[in-house]
Amino acid sequence: MFDSGKYWEQRYKEGGDSGSGSYGRLAEFKARILNDLVEELEIKSIIEWGCGDGNNCSMYKVEKYIGMDVSETAIALCRDRFQNQTSAQKRFYCLNEIDFNKDVELTRGYDLAISFDVIYHLIEDDVYRKYMNNLFGSSDRYVLIYSYDGEIPTTAEHVKYRKFSDFVSENYSMFRLIRTIQNDYSRVGVKDADPDNTSWCDFYLFAKE
Repeated sequence: MFDSGKYWEQRYKEGGDSGSGSYGRLAEFKARILNDLVEELEIKSIIEWGCGDGNNCSMYKVEKYIGMDVSETAIALCRDRFQNQTSAQKRFYCLNEIDFNKDVELTRGYDLAISFDVIYHLIEDDVYRKYMNNLFGSSDRYVLIYSYDGEIPTTAEHVKYRKFSDFVSENYSMFRLIRTIQNDYSRVGVKDADPDNTSWCDFYLFAKE
C-alpha cells in the first residue's frame, strides 16, 4: 500500500523539493492572497499543516508562524533556512515530535490554520481524516485551504483529489465557507496548460461561527 509519509520523506532525502506549486508565480500568487487576508482579517498567528521545504512560508508576513510537516528532512531544511527566526517569527515541527494529547498550546488556538497543496497528496483515508482533524482543530477563527474541491482521475501514485468541502460540512459544522478565491493561473478548462505554472487549485476560506 502507498505510504504518503514515506513518499515525502524519501523525496526530500533524495534532494527533491515541495513541487512546482511552491515556486515561481504559483508560490507568489499564494503568498499574495495569504498576506492580503492576514491584513484584512487582522491575523496574528498562523499554523500551516504541510509546510514542506519552507519556500512558501518565506514570503508570508505574519507575527507568529508554526510550520508542521510529516517529513523530518523537510523540517530540518526549514529549521536551517530560518534559524535566525526560529525563536521569534517562525518555528517548525515534525509530526512525530508532537504529542497531540499534551502539546495543546502548540497545536491549538491559532487565528488561521492553512493547508496549501496538501489535501490531494493524502492518499490514505485514515491519514486524510487525521489531517483534517488537526487542521480544523487548530484554528480559533479561520481555515484556509488551497486545493481542488472535486475528484479528477489521475495516474500519479501520490495524488488523490477529494471533494473536501463535503467532508468539512459533515464533520466540522462550526465552520462555514465564507469565500472562494479563484486561481489566477488556473488549469481548469485550459487546453495544453503548462503543468509547472498552472494549477487545479483555488482558495477556500472557512470561518468559525
